[in-house]
Amino acid sequence: MNIFDFFRGEDKEKESDKITQKKENKTIPVFSTHILQPPEYHPEYSIQKQIALDSDSCACYESCVPKVAMMADSRIPPALFNWYASQGFIGYQTCAIMAQNWLISKACRMPAEDAVRPGWKITSADGDQELSADLLQRLKESDRYYKIHKNLVEMEFFKRVFGIRLLKFVVESDDPDFYEKPFNIDGVEPYSYRGISQIDPYWVTPELTMANMSPDSLTFYEPQYWRVGGKRIHKSHLWISRGDEVADILKPSYLYGGVPVVQQIFERVYAAERTANEAPILTMTKRLNIQKADLDMIAQDPARFFKRLQEQTELRDNLGIKVIGLEEEYIQHDTQLMDLDSVIMTQYQLVAAIARVPATRLLGTSPKGFNSTGEHELKTYHEFLSSIQEGDMHDILREHYRRVLKSDFPNYDGAVDIVWNPIDKPSGEELATLNSTKAQYYSTLAQTGAIDGQDIRSVLVGDPDSGFNDISEELPEDLTNEQFLNEFNNADNSLSPADRGAIFSQNSNTNNENAKGLNPPAQQNLPIPESE
Repeated sequence: MNIFDFFRGEDKEKESDKITQKKENKTIPVFSTHILQPPEYHPEYSIQKQIALDSDSCACYESCVPKVAMMADSRIPPALFNWYASQGFIGYQTCAIMAQNWLISKACRMPAEDAVRPGWKITSADGDQELSADLLQRLKESDRYYKIHKNLVEMEFFKRVFGIRLLKFVVESDDPDFYEKPFNIDGVEPYSYRGISQIDPYWVTPELTMANMSPDSLTFYEPQYWRVGGKRIHKSHLWISRGDEVADILKPSYLYGGVPVVQQIFERVYAAERTANEAPILTMTKRLNIQKADLDMIAQDPARFFKRLQEQTELRDNLGIKVIGLEEEYIQHDTQLMDLDSVIMTQYQLVAAIARVPATRLLGTSPKGFNSTGEHELKTYHEFLSSIQEGDMHDILREHYRRVLKSDFPNYDGAVDIVWNPIDKPSGEELATLNSTKAQYYSTLAQTGAIDGQDIRSVLVGDPDSGFNDISEELPEDLTNEQFLNEFNNADNSLSPADRGAIFSQNSNTNNENAKGLNPPAQQNLPIPESE
């Protein structure tokens, strides 16, 4: 307030109102790190907690959920703090709009598809009990009926888009309060399970109870109920898959979800797409033409000048002809574009790095730089896919099969588990090299007496890539360890894995038939191929 305001009776409230208005007029840019707010103002950010509390359990909304305000520390430059503070939740509608972009959609969908593609094996939860072939076949058929592969891909994709995905296990029940009560497997009647329904987060409202409001509670800030279409559903009937977790203080602002991948990469995607779009324009306009002219004469008749300039512009290209006066001078400057492709690819590589997808997979390009083979980033990517499998997907499948067995197989009283197939399955050439190395290793151990033929046979039966996993684990009685080792070493260099398996299977079946008292066939000597 200046001296004139003092004598006019201006008070401090008006001065503060001016400052407040000045603050409101300032905007934070969307796609830039530039700060438009002056350094003398330390902005204050209030986080609104969007919580629907159970009125029966907690009526003290204001006392239970205080507002949280953050102020930039004086040691942090305001410009720096403002940029970080602007990284808050962008909203589900915004995420849905941005996910239409091809690069964002691909970055979110590719890990989901790659994680589900190897498939899985259904095993018994009791290691001593094996599932019958008929049960396994019917469970595989149920996977197609319930579209479980599609559901897993959709779950992971939209989890990366929104930061949270809700899955509801649909069970038909005569109990009107079935979903409001905690889930009980005994409540699943025969043939009442209908599959998995997925819900976008903007259709649901989280509800907290007093049990979820204490910071030392095991369920702190974990909504007990979720309202869907006006109906109250207990969390045990749902599977809630979240993205990157946030601190407790930020959970309400994210509606108790995680950080969307869309929010993490949208700035880099914009920069990459903007750079790629401007590159062709820069290529066409990389030449700057400079022509000296009499400015005084132009000022006298500007319309004539601009008409002549328009005519010259229409002819300006790489093959055009430019005509100038005898006393006019013409200069041309070229913009260097040698590093333009590197600038563009750097932006796309940053998108891939944030999305945790190899650039070679995301863009379909050959690897460049220090890791010219791309082996390291592919290994890291496979580890990331394994974490996706062993995370939500594994538990979702277990809950799904739990309900399938209770509903569609009421006479089965066991439980099943999931074993994922390897992600990085070796090629045929790599597998042949690996088996050859194993054969030499086993042979060396056998020659030293550390193991015998029975030990090797047990290892081969348990190895799905050995080519011998379909033979009997017991060594045939008419085949000595020495004969087995000779067969093993020689067959490795001359016969295919299928041929070797057929030889040993035939010999094993012969012994089994003899053991059952059947008419034994004529004694056959196993052909021992000559080593090269």
